[in-house]
Amino acid sequence: SVHDTPFMCIAPHYNNRVITGGFDRYISVTHLSTGDKISSLYGHTAEVRAIVSLNEDTIASGSIDGTIRIWSLSLETCTEVYD
Repeated sequence: SVHDTPFMCIAPHYNNRVITGGFDRYISVTHLSTGDKISSLYGHTAEVRAIVSLNEDTIASGSIDGTIRIWSLSLETCTEVYD
């Protein structure tokens, strides 16, 4: 399973991947064809409500915790936080 709880948002990404965010506060990167989870990103303290793909390595997420986070997929980490 990609999330432990229902997901709230979904965005297509490069290389046949999809990004989802959910009530569990995680962002999941999943291979669209196989359904295999590639990675999980954690940093938000409340459910993730928005995801956007900025480029092949970078996504942005928004949460009801009041923050927007910028993520590096290759580093699997949050690189910037805006509140």
